[in-house]
Amino acid sequence: MICNPWGAEHINAHRALRQLSRKLSSAGLHVLRFDYFGAGDSAGDMTQADLPGWENDIKSAIAELKSITGSMQVSLIGLRLGATLAAKVAVSLDPGTNSLVLWDPVLDGRAYLDELYAASSVVPTAGGQLVSRPLVPRPPDLGGGHEILGFPLTAGMARELKELKLVALAPDLLRRTLVVLSGAQVSYSALGMVLGASDVGAPTIEQIEAVRCWIDPWPNVGALPVAMINRICDWLT
Repeated sequence: MICNPWGAEHINAHRALRQLSRKLSSAGLHVLRFDYFGAGDSAGDMTQADLPGWENDIKSAIAELKSITGSMQVSLIGLRLGATLAAKVAVSLDPGTNSLVLWDPVLDGRAYLDELYAASSVVPTAGGQLVSRPLVPRPPDLGGGHEILGFPLTAGMARELKELKLVALAPDLLRRTLVVLSGAQVSYSALGMVLGASDVGAPTIEQIEAVRCWIDPWPNVGALPVAMINRICDWLT
């Protein structure tokens, strides 16, 4: 089952996640892709969404997949914020899930927010130059917060994101967990240290040179990280 990233990252990574699901399906696995409440084709508005609700969406999707396939075990694959939410759900449901793939997960919610704000504060001019602009607050009666690359990030959602700490979950992750990173990223060293000191089975963290399909602008938007997709499929099958 695949857990999407948030906002513009979901749009940019859509093609890659679709190809990943097709490859897994071709290998004989049942695959479920779904949208969180207020996102994509799901009901509701993103201004009404919250992270606990999205975690419940993942749990509902797991139950649906088990009901459809008759399987008692489910593997979760998450990208970015979807990876962090998948990790939280897997820890709470174990042994309801048997393996977990965290693809460039959000480690620290505060740092992730800073990335989102920085990405939204830089816009291209008519001449192709990038210039900074201040973030414009959203009206309090519409959830407050800010507009991030065309998606509302409410004040409530921002508060919840600030509380995310994947390193705190690391000792409790499933024994069969794979963390895959798109190239070397120093910020993941703390996670590697915790995983190395815990009872989580190897492999723990792998670095794969691949385009960051969820965030890179033109010409990489929509690009397929083939090596990453192949590695995830090989590990799960």
